[in-house]
Amino acid sequence: MSATGRGAIRAPRDSYSTPIEALEALSDLLPELYTGGAVLEPGIGSGVVIQWLRRKVEHLGPVCGVELPEALEDDGDPDRDLLEAQGVQVVPADFLTWPGPPHARFRLVIGNPPYSHAQAFVDRSLELLEAGGALVFLLRLGFLGAQKRRAWWASSPLAHVRVLSKRPAFSGRRSTDACEYAWYIWRPGSAGPATLDVR
Repeated sequence: MSATGRGAIRAPRDSYSTPIEALEALSDLLPELYTGGAVLEPGIGSGVVIQWLRRKVEHLGPVCGVELPEALEDDGDPDRDLLEAQGVQVVPADFLTWPGPPHARFRLVIGNPPYSHAQAFVDRSLELLEAGGALVFLLRLGFLGAQKRRAWWASSPLAHVRVLSKRPAFSGRRSTDACEYAWYIWRPGSAGPATLDVR
């Protein structure tokens, strides 16, 4: 995900690798977000998020990553081969139409979805989430706005929004994005209003 319309060329399929600095902003929340079980990354790409999780979580459960077949081809087989060698099940499919594993749900769904399909990714992820699980997505702070999502927010209440005080650099260079970002966390069934903090 990255800002567009400001002179930058948009990446195909809104595919932008998640910066490690953005992931590190989640470190202190991991013990409450993940207590074991299966993990899913929709739009796994080169596997940056899963690799980071492996370094942070001592006993990571079964991991599944879904990615468009053409994206896996574009990104090259070495990424997929490496992930599969580490025990990650990489599924070549469109996440929005992927039926998911039969009779199974995920304890943690985490990732950096394509912004143009972010709301649909949230909806599909919540369907695949195990009771008591957590959905964690990196999205623009502006995702909170938009009239078209007003009613949707009422049916998809957040548990936590962690705003990134420093804009991420998705390009791999020093220049940061033109938009502010946050980690959005859904915990279906959690009580009380959403927590907001800044890192």
